[in-house]
Amino acid sequence: MLFAARGNIASGMPFRPDIVVVAPGSPSRILLVVETKLRDGGDGSMESQLKRYMLYMSCPVGLLVTPTHVSVYRDTYTRRSEDSIERMGPYPVPSNWIVSRVVTSSTAESQISRKLLDRG
Repeated sequence: MLFAARGNIASGMPFRPDIVVVAPGSPSRILLVVETKLRDGGDGSMESQLKRYMLYMSCPVGLLVTPTHVSVYRDTYTRRSEDSIERMGPYPVPSNWIVSRVVTSSTAESQISRKLLDRG
């Protein structure tokens, strides 16, 4: 089951991933979270927020998707801290993903989210 959620980190609202995948019949069991971003790079704060969310919600897998790369995060359950979540990647996005890097942040993030949902 897929859910789309929007949050606004800049305004001080808590982090909410763009896509949350839960176990069928168990909406409290999160299997995967996905965060999409308009730009590559950054200061690492998005990665840290994704890891904290995964840790708090006991989510085993997370994705951070930008217009050019996908990073996979996996909780190893070796510690009860962000250190237990390992990053794999970044991997280049498939060449058939056409993402506009123009308009607004929310539009581009919606395009990435739609592309992920279409492939799911």
